[in-house]
Amino acid sequence: MAPELKIRMEEELVVKKVKRRPAVLILRDGCDPRKMATRISGIGARPNPNFHIFAPIVSLREEDNLGNDYPQPFMDKVVAAELPEFIHLPAEGTAIKKESMAVLTQLQSHTEKAIEETDSAPAQDYLGTALETFWQDLEGQIMQ
Repeated sequence: MAPELKIRMEEELVVKKVKRRPAVLILRDGCDPRKMATRISGIGARPNPNFHIFAPIVSLREEDNLGNDYPQPFMDKVVAAELPEFIHLPAEGTAIKKESMAVLTQLQSHTEKAIEETDSAPAQDYLGTALETFWQDLEGQIMQ
């Protein structure tokens, strides 16, 4: 039996699950569409950017947790850039400690308060090429 929380009917219970995970910045300075609409309509102030869009990074290999690695044929395809929805990220020692991938099909928005910047960054041309390939793949799927 789970323990009960002793709160009154008028009290609020806010439950948040927080997980610190590295992510690749995809879009900077997103803003609320309602605020943008009022600004474009001439009835509101310029909206302040309030979130950024990230692709979460997940480990391909778990050294201390054997059996949870992705299958080798899948990892080979990620490394060879044959799967456009995944960007291969080799271990670089600081923010990305294990061979990993950024998952473009699970984009997330986070506010400024939830972000901690690191010194790590994929090369701009590498990220740009991966995003272009991903976009072309999406267009191909939509057109089918």
